[in-house]
Amino acid sequence: MTIVQTKEKLLNILKEKVQPVKLAREMMSYPVKSVRNDETIKQAEEIMTRYSINTLPVLDGKKPVGLITRQIVEKAIFHRLEKEKVTDLMISEFTTVHSDAPYRRIDEIIIMGKQTLVPVVNAGGEIEGIISRGDLLRAIYGDMLKKPAILHLKEGSVRYPFSKNLRGLIQERLPERILKLFDEAADTADKLGFSAYLVGGFVRDLLLRIENFDIDIVIEGDGILFAEEFARRLSCRVKSHKKFGTAVVIIPSIPPLQKEGKRGFKIDIATARMEYYEHPAALPIVEMSSLKNDLYRRDFTINTLAISLTKKEKRNLVDFFGGQKDLKERVIRVLHNLSFVEDPTRVFRAIRFEQRFNFSIGKQTMALMESAVKKNLFNRLSGSRVYMEIVLMLKEREPVKMIKRMHELSLMKFIHPKIVYSESMRELFLNIGEVISWYHLSFMERGDGEAEGWLLYLMGLLNDLKDDEVLDVIIRLSISERYKNKLMESRGQINAAYQKISTTHYRGYPEFPISNFQFPISNFKGGMDISENAQTLKPSQIYDIFSPLSLEALLFMMAKMPQERIKKAISLYLTKLRFVEVEINGDDLVEMGMERGPEIGSMLKAVKDARLDGLIKNRNEEVEFVKKEMQNHNYRLYNAGSFVLK
Repeated sequence: MTIVQTKEKLLNILKEKVQPVKLAREMMSYPVKSVRNDETIKQAEEIMTRYSINTLPVLDGKKPVGLITRQIVEKAIFHRLEKEKVTDLMISEFTTVHSDAPYRRIDEIIIMGKQTLVPVVNAGGEIEGIISRGDLLRAIYGDMLKKPAILHLKEGSVRYPFSKNLRGLIQERLPERILKLFDEAADTADKLGFSAYLVGGFVRDLLLRIENFDIDIVIEGDGILFAEEFARRLSCRVKSHKKFGTAVVIIPSIPPLQKEGKRGFKIDIATARMEYYEHPAALPIVEMSSLKNDLYRRDFTINTLAISLTKKEKRNLVDFFGGQKDLKERVIRVLHNLSFVEDPTRVFRAIRFEQRFNFSIGKQTMALMESAVKKNLFNRLSGSRVYMEIVLMLKEREPVKMIKRMHELSLMKFIHPKIVYSESMRELFLNIGEVISWYHLSFMERGDGEAEGWLLYLMGLLNDLKDDEVLDVIIRLSISERYKNKLMESRGQINAAYQKISTTHYRGYPEFPISNFQFPISNFKGGMDISENAQTLKPSQIYDIFSPLSLEALLFMMAKMPQERIKKAISLYLTKLRFVEVEINGDDLVEMGMERGPEIGSMLKAVKDARLDGLIKNRNEEVEFVKKEMQNHNYRLYNAGSFVLK
């Protein structure tokens, strides 16, 4: 080989075979949670409980002077020494390392020296980070996992090249425009001295080969500063929320990635943070932290995966909590046993992910969910938080599966005790799904208004409740005034439409027979069986009945009514009648000799009815129709009423 070929081959061999020595700075966790040397045992216990920490460094200023463990703290409290200073009981003989110490030195301290926590200090002795036994194990076994492993299968042994680098998968699954954005984000972070990671659902769905362009980036550093610099490079807008250390970078349209109706493609940026809960079901208190702590605050292991963007570990998968293993095993697991106590809404999310991905909920996680239900922790939640989770469930592809699972876990009572999942509810949900699909296929291309499908499912969920019980749900869930009005008005509109169909009399021109309908009217107030009043409705009458209804009310009525003729009537209105327009206007009628007043509206209504019924088809015929009506003011008008001639 030539010298150039030899050099290239040698470098490839070195990259494959030689693993660089890990240093303390690559293993340590930061920022550090600690206790001051003048604080008490009780204060140390509160910090440990709040942040789920077993060992704390004791600091004098910024320098570590000892270690205090949970075991020491608990025994001290048992002996009623909670008011003693931590310096009186701390471990004062301990070893620190500098950030450039190799991991074998740390291995000696933790394994041989049995020191549970190793403070990492700078040249001045000030603390920079800490290394726990878990950090050491990840450093050791993380390297081992990068090497090829042997899988013993029935067909024989095969080599399975496991690697944490996802470069190939990312290039295979993502469009070039997104890859360029990632490169730009990495370059921005590198120049600012920050570390940037893709996190959350995007990473999870990438590994599941599911398309997802909801991109979240976590920054170890200043997330807002990163977002502002990132936006400047891309010449786009940024919205910052300094209180939470978050920002949204809004990039001009990236078809076809941009969601329908949205202005620009968004990337969410957050500073790495951690959180704790002051009491069960409380909103979390957030503090800035490291990537590891940021991922630990998430709901399930499958959502704790991250991908490094910055150059040193570019495109490497970061998995602190076994998320990749749970993805492969298709299991939903919480990170710790108090997860549902701290945030009971995670129970709803567990159901949502379980049903969406066809996963199973882990045995321990299921036991914790059932315990949360028995303890009625959901009653401590604000209604708006429960409502938000219900809406997300109803927006899923198969919400009936979500509702069935909620029923199995006795969660429906937290919405309203009288809501019962039944076979009729299941059929109604399936009908709603069919109606929504029909509507989207029929109308989305023409740019017609989009129906809020989740609202139809919510109407279905509340279908068997009385009006006052629906109001109870609205108050309990803090549903906004807008949707409160939609829910209550739809119930009234559907009831009114039913009564009109029941009592509207034929006005000639057989066009739409509705005789022999057998309406199940148990859920309607008033009304009568249409079979007793077998009549024929014209298109103008159908229009009059259905035009007051909202789109959601129409579609829900279409899903609820089992009779094909009712469905066809609503379909006729949605597909044709609601788009019929009259070409003449009030000014035209004034020019033709009518005085301004309510008669103008009556005449225009008569013209529209005639157009709906196919009696007239264009502007000229509309004009002739009006002239005939005006020839004799005593003429019984098409829509009843009389006109005053000039």
